[in-house]
Amino acid sequence: EKNPFLEIGQKDYYILQEQQNENDNQIEMQLLPLPEKDHKVFITMGRLSPEKNHHNLILAFHRLQKEYPKTILFILGDGPLKENLQNEIRKLHLENQVFLTGNIRNPFALIQKADCFILTSNYEGQPMSVLEVRVLKIPVIISDFTTRKDICIPNGQLIVQKDPDSIFQGMKKMCQGTV
Repeated sequence: EKNPFLEIGQKDYYILQEQQNENDNQIEMQLLPLPEKDHKVFITMGRLSPEKNHHNLILAFHRLQKEYPKTILFILGDGPLKENLQNEIRKLHLENQVFLTGNIRNPFALIQKADCFILTSNYEGQPMSVLEVRVLKIPVIISDFTTRKDICIPNGQLIVQKDPDSIFQGMKKMCQGTV
């Protein structure tokens, strides 16, 4: 598999999409700028739909940004709420801190660069993303949905409630180094 990262000057990027233009043989890329090393990176992955509770995650992150401006949130996935979430991000002036990546070919390469995986779902069937992310050995914050008990391990995650304040408190603990 091709390296999904690119360095231009002193800045690192993740290659979201790449295609070769057949007319002039140019390669067009859609790049996601990666934050500086001193930033805390939160990441989540899932369909952009109501049950994933991304709206409360964005509200919590907005509050976190005020106390910890060197934080970034990547939301991987696509779905029916994409436009609503983009509007919320604009309304809160978080365009340079919250990134909706869409579906990407190798999400785990990007997740591995994160400081914390966060899943704030209202409910889940079998939360496969948490099981997959555990292999990367990064801290995990999950909301208290009913099936979380199936994937929890002793001292293996921080459990938060689904409201913005509780999510914010969990993210703050991560920034303070206590997760």
